[in-house]
Amino acid sequence: MKNRPIPQQIELDGSTRQQMLYDHAITLLRQLEPPKGYYLSTSFGKDSIVAHRLCDEAGVRYDAYHNITGIDPPELVYFGRKHYPGVLRHRPSMSMWKLIERKGILPLRQRRFCCEVLKEDGGMGRVCVMGIRAEESSRRRDAWAPVATRGDKGNEVRIFDNDDIQTSLQRCMVRDKLVVNPIYHWTSSDLWAFIKDRKMPYCNLYDEGFERLGCIGCPMTREKKRRRELERWPGFYQLYMRAIQKLIDKGRFQDKGSAQDVMDWWLSDKEQLPPIDGQVSLGD
Repeated sequence: MKNRPIPQQIELDGSTRQQMLYDHAITLLRQLEPPKGYYLSTSFGKDSIVAHRLCDEAGVRYDAYHNITGIDPPELVYFGRKHYPGVLRHRPSMSMWKLIERKGILPLRQRRFCCEVLKEDGGMGRVCVMGIRAEESSRRRDAWAPVATRGDKGNEVRIFDNDDIQTSLQRCMVRDKLVVNPIYHWTSSDLWAFIKDRKMPYCNLYDEGFERLGCIGCPMTREKKRRRELERWPGFYQLYMRAIQKLIDKGRFQDKGSAQDVMDWWLSDKEQLPPIDGQVSLGD
């Protein structure tokens, strides 16, 4: 974990920015608490453990769930087992390797089919708590908000007053899920200040220089980070190579050369492939 400067701007009422962020998160969680309690989605990364702790400090009811992606860093998985034994584990309907085989292509930045199945298939009809932050990327900043409705047509930012809260909750229970992101406006410095203040345990990979933890080989990250991950965990490199070879054996990537050539292309930040004729969709 890197030592980052902790901003302590003083507001007009004498409170610090971090205190205001904390108060807003606690108020939001208490205000939107549903009768059945929250569906708390956790990856065991720094964002998730802070959102988890905020739920505890807000005194709201929740069930915590972790989606077993099968491609998370082993150290993160072990950390979760040790420090969060009460979290319910959810196994997706299909593994990453079966997904690749069925789609007939590797996940790409423009066609990232894996998250929907591996991470986002739980909590429909529930009010969910997630650790999404605007600082993480422009995509997350634009697609999400402290409160958003997630359904078949994507995300809808929700801004409502007190009179609309119960209506929103009832609508969520029918066909969507309402997602509450209590740390949406928090920076990484805010998170680490919170973690240090409470002396919370965290995954040791942050001390090795990993700033964000997620699926190994995720196409949303840059080549340097992806190669570092696959060098750190070579077993996953071999699993990806095996999946690529299966695609080649089925006639995919015929113009890309060997499995190693395809791997080098996939890890690069170059222009992604155009749509592939005959590509199989998940709904087929």
